[in-house]
Amino acid sequence: MIKHAMNFFPIYLGTCSGTKIFEMLATQARAARALLHLGVMVFLATGLIVACNWLSIEKEVTGATNFLQEQCGGISLTPTGIRPVTDSGKAKSFLVTSGFEFRYTPAEKIVPADISIHKNAGTGIIWSPGIIAFWRKVADDQYTYLPLIYSPAKLKLSKITMTAVELSALLNSVASEKGPYNFKFETLNITTLGQRFVPVISIALFVLFYIVIGFWTVFFALVFSSVFGFTGKRSFRSMPWSRLFAIVIYASFPPITVASLFPALNLPYIDYQTVFLVCYVSYLMVVLIRVEKTLMPVNPEDDSKSY
Repeated sequence: MIKHAMNFFPIYLGTCSGTKIFEMLATQARAARALLHLGVMVFLATGLIVACNWLSIEKEVTGATNFLQEQCGGISLTPTGIRPVTDSGKAKSFLVTSGFEFRYTPAEKIVPADISIHKNAGTGIIWSPGIIAFWRKVADDQYTYLPLIYSPAKLKLSKITMTAVELSALLNSVASEKGPYNFKFETLNITTLGQRFVPVISIALFVLFYIVIGFWTVFFALVFSSVFGFTGKRSFRSMPWSRLFAIVIYASFPPITVASLFPALNLPYIDYQTVFLVCYVSYLMVVLIRVEKTLMPVNPEDDSKSY
């Protein structure tokens, strides 16, 4: 395993500097090693995303919690659930920063319209008397969430991403106005609470991107290797499928690197999946041409016949 890890960086640099390394991988690539290297690749890409966003997360959380402390006066645990200290019977909705939204609803049930009210919001807090949760928009009408104050007894596993309808239904199913909650308190200062959750949000972001990047890479690698392995040219059909799968995995390294820069730098308009897929398909076509030429070199006699 140590040897495999040591081989990662030469292979990674080789895939990012051209396609020549695939001449070697065409005969020596192994699926188990490729998956191990993919784990390292995804770890580094996810670490880059979280590291680049750490200061912005901390700054956003501090600014948002200071504002919300002023607006809500704190978080109070009452006989009717988790409520703001001030105006607990009144709905509150703020675009706290350009991309961060806050929504408090005194109603028992959260509705889909309570999530992502503002078009520009990519993250937010949804608060009902039964739960306070952080949500993040990962694609059009696709969200992930992290419960902040909740009843552990009602918490359940869920899909990685879900629509606003699915998310609101999930939040309602785990919400509890009677508790007990993961925090024991009568009144909480929102600013102080927010600082506790900066590492939690960062870890959750890391886990989310690790799962998303790893899942989509393996999914598309399985699709592409199956298509070319069973319906492609003879050089691919005669190759062991596991080796072709390994080659396709290695071809994902430059696309993962490029696509990770978009969430890392918070670049607008295009999401990770779109950039990754476009880059992956483009680079994979070039790689497979190189692999085909390696496995089926031009016959010199055929060249002489053409003169």
